[in-house]
Amino acid sequence: MIVSAKTQKEFQLHPEGAFPAVCCDVVDLGLQEVTYQGIKKMQHKMRLAFLTGAYGEDGRPSYTSRRFTASLDERGTLRPFLEAWRGKRFTEDELSGVDLGNLIGVGAMLEIIHEAGKQDSTKTYDNIFRISRLPKVDAFSGEPIVPVVIPSDFVRVQDRPAQS
Repeated sequence: MIVSAKTQKEFQLHPEGAFPAVCCDVVDLGLQEVTYQGIKKMQHKMRLAFLTGAYGEDGRPSYTSRRFTASLDERGTLRPFLEAWRGKRFTEDELSGVDLGNLIGVGAMLEIIHEAGKQDSTKTYDNIFRISRLPKVDAFSGEPIVPVVIPSDFVRVQDRPAQS
């Protein structure tokens, strides 16, 4: 077995503001140990990933994501996030099972803000503060909003080769 001290990647912060986006991945993060109010427990976590209308120097859409507990419980953060995105509440029937894979390719309007890290306040992170349905036109300019498209060479996390 070979081990090394890899240098940490420098991640480019996503710019702040409102951006059209498309969901490009739903990542199952598995069981994670979390501490809430001093109590440690295991929770199933997942991440929704988006490509946005903020384009990098390479001409590719910028990437951002948000982590959630994999639960549609009304006290969690995933359910209100999805309800804001779809513009309506879930029915009791729908809450029996939502296939999050169906979100891939769905457009959204994201509001991104920068915040200091909770565990390390010297680090700054881009956070999806708000999500809504993708409007057809910009409310200020009246111009049509161009949907973001997932590039044909984008590879979902589950399809990437394992890193050793």
